[in-house]
Amino acid sequence: MFNILITGSNSFLASELIKILDKSKYKVIGFDIDEISLNKIEYYCADLRDSNLNEIISQKIDILIHLGAVSNTPDCEEDIKKCYDINLLGTLNLLKNFENNEIKKIIFASSEWVYEKKNNVIQNEKSIINFKQLKSHYSVTKLIDEFLLNDFCKRKKIDLNILRFGILYGLRKSRWSAFESLVHQVYKTNRNDIKVGSLSTGRNYLYVKDAALAIIKSFEIKNINILNIQGPKFFTLSQIINYASNIVSKKINIQETNPNNPSIKKFSNKLSTKLFNWSPKFMPENGIEILIEYFNKNNL
Repeated sequence: MFNILITGSNSFLASELIKILDKSKYKVIGFDIDEISLNKIEYYCADLRDSNLNEIISQKIDILIHLGAVSNTPDCEEDIKKCYDINLLGTLNLLKNFENNEIKKIIFASSEWVYEKKNNVIQNEKSIINFKQLKSHYSVTKLIDEFLLNDFCKRKKIDLNILRFGILYGLRKSRWSAFESLVHQVYKTNRNDIKVGSLSTGRNYLYVKDAALAIIKSFEIKNINILNIQGPKFFTLSQIINYASNIVSKKINIQETNPNNPSIKKFSNKLSTKLFNWSPKFMPENGIEILIEYFNKNNL
């Protein structure tokens, strides 16, 4: 049986991952700065920056899944010092405490935000990233963490998978992405009036279960890899509103505040499909239907 340590184990993605990991194959050990919301795993309430982290991870770990971070742009912009402190010093402290552990593989949750905005250009793992063009502290910390982990794993001869996730969505009651938030606006609005920047803004939105399955599938591959993990197709804000409004039978009046400046990022999943036969299953239309049913059931 493999021992898996998951940092940030109370996060949206980690919670989904823990649910579907095969407990007969893996012993799951979690730690998070907050109390965990799931049971049935060994768990430690801890901070990535804790100087006594070595006591927590003193047991043998086969696979480290590093999800712990200040995990979105607004939170990083609100407290820049905390963002760098946790995302960079936390990662360095974690690696320091793994110097003598016989770990076999590290999987790191990076982000599509490390890529520049290039409207209508499909980017892949070989796309050149201009560090100076990064627009947020969150994306800067993710890219530096990629470098730190790459260097550590090369020196220690450890397999590393850096997974650049698209924007996640799924069934949760708070901290929604743009996808969930917009579907909820359509579902909930009484005035039938929604304001967006540009209707052409879009992404390959990624359902959280597809993201969790990508992590598990990536256990199979060796060496050091950087991989895009994106949703199955590009979907705009216009498409989200139109599809959701048809389901709830509403005619939505849309106000565009910045129609000529859409935020468009398109990415290729070809390398992930080639290396470990992963492909996303949840189409955005299915995701919208699932979300509306969830909002209705939970009176959100």
